Amino acid sequence: MIVRCPSTNEARQAHVDDLIKLGGVFIHPSNDPDVMSGQGTVGMEILEQFKDQFADRKIDAVVVPIGGGGICSGVAMAVKVGDILFPSYTMIPITTYLFHLI
Repeated sequence: MIVRCPSTNEARQAHVDDLIKLGGVFIHPSNDPDVMSGQGTVGMEILEQFKDQFADRKIDAVVVPIGGGGICSGVAMAVKVGDILFPSYTMIPITTYLFHLI
């Protein structure tokens, strides 16, 4: 079941409480370890493709669009795990409405 509610913590929590009373499970769209792990595959793809195409270079920055923060968290975790291969980089979260400026 997908439940839409106002985008406030209070409204979300009220819906979560109701869902749990009905035996449901709430999966947070950006603050759930499994969701972030799945979104981290984007970061792994960045590392793998960079390594394949630019083996003699280092990653200076990873620019990631941010809205709710889930994909940014996942990419940051994946790139940090890949820190052994790329020990020095900057993670730059940027709101999607500004993304076209870079």
